Amino acid sequence: MKYETSPLFKSQLYLEALPHFNRARVSIPNHELLLRELRGLERRVHRSGKDSVDHGAHGSDDCANCLAGCMYMAFGALRKAPVLVGTYVPSGRNGKISYSPKNNPWMEPDRPRLNVIHVDENGNELTSDEAAAVRHRQAARRTAP
Repeated sequence: MKYETSPLFKSQLYLEALPHFNRARVSIPNHELLLRELRGLERRVHRSGKDSVDHGAHGSDDCANCLAGCMYMAFGALRKAPVLVGTYVPSGRNGKISYSPKNNPWMEPDRPRLNVIHVDENGNELTSDEAAAVRHRQAARRTAP
């Protein structure tokens, strides 16, 4: 795990996250405190025309900040093309390309990898097909009149 400070202020993080919420590109956990904090966020427009988003009076937004920061990091990583350093050699009958790990930290064997698993509300692991079906049902419920 690595701690990084955000290049954006929390208000900017919320505004960056808004299009992803509107497009239903994220599903958030059913966590009572997180949902309460997200509902308590207020968007204000200042005289200069600049938007700001913050919690209301006597509110908190720690969990919401964390979610917005994680979304910024996750969706920001999708915008960056992965860079592989080294040489590549076509190998195998299927024409697969294997990259040489020479001077390439991403190809080091001891580098930790992130595995994402999908679980249902009871904590049972889902297959990728089951997870896709759940996302499809959730999207259909959101668009239903």
